[in-house]
Amino acid sequence: MDSDKYLNTQIARAICKAAYEKPMTVEEISIATGIPAMYIEDELPRLEYGDAICKIGNNKYATNFIIFRLEDRQYTEGVSEPLVKAISDKFDFLLHSKSTMVNRLDFYGHDFGMERLGFLLIPYILRRKIGTLKSSRLKLDNGPFPPRKDGGYGWFIVEETIDENESCAEYNTGCNVAGDDSGSKSELLSHIYYYWISKYFYNDVYHNRGTRWLCANNIPQNSINGMIAKEKLSDEDAAKLI
Repeated sequence: MDSDKYLNTQIARAICKAAYEKPMTVEEISIATGIPAMYIEDELPRLEYGDAICKIGNNKYATNFIIFRLEDRQYTEGVSEPLVKAISDKFDFLLHSKSTMVNRLDFYGHDFGMERLGFLLIPYILRRKIGTLKSSRLKLDNGPFPPRKDGGYGWFIVEETIDENESCAEYNTGCNVAGDDSGSKSELLSHIYYYWISKYFYNDVYHNRGTRWLCANNIPQNSINGMIAKEKLSDEDAAKLI
């Protein structure tokens, strides 16, 4: 779900921020934001359609997603620091104690060492552990929940950022898929899962003839031990990728 689809205007953002703590009428939102009521009334149907705003009673509106404010992040990181440290220490011990075993496995990168593989393994293991906890202990169903009025599923958490660049926090991490970008409409069944950490991830590596382009052209799939044969790339393509 792309939050920018519904929050791409300053008016939409101002409305959602004003109605976040408690439901408000159009007039109350207008007073809180300084935006004329007619503009707010024009924006509300679109926000309701995307379930960014929900109507409460006859005339009040409330923001229907989580805004992770800077003060919330600071508090969350503070209270979770002891647990994070304990998990980090455990991972550090486990990864380094098993490094020799991993080095014997037959996959590209097995000999990179934990100083490099750790950036991949830690996000991967954490996601697997969370998935196991969700399904085995909490018995939560998988699925695209909840359904939205616009036909999509789920919603999102919007992060407050320190400046207008709207970059996510430097140690945010995630898992994305680079799928077919060749225009074949998924006839080329190739995709790459990749784990990213915001501090080390450059968006153009994915979008601008990067990971998606490589995947669509079967470059990684046909490489041996990470080495791309010279005839597989033109000099121009190689220069852009570099």
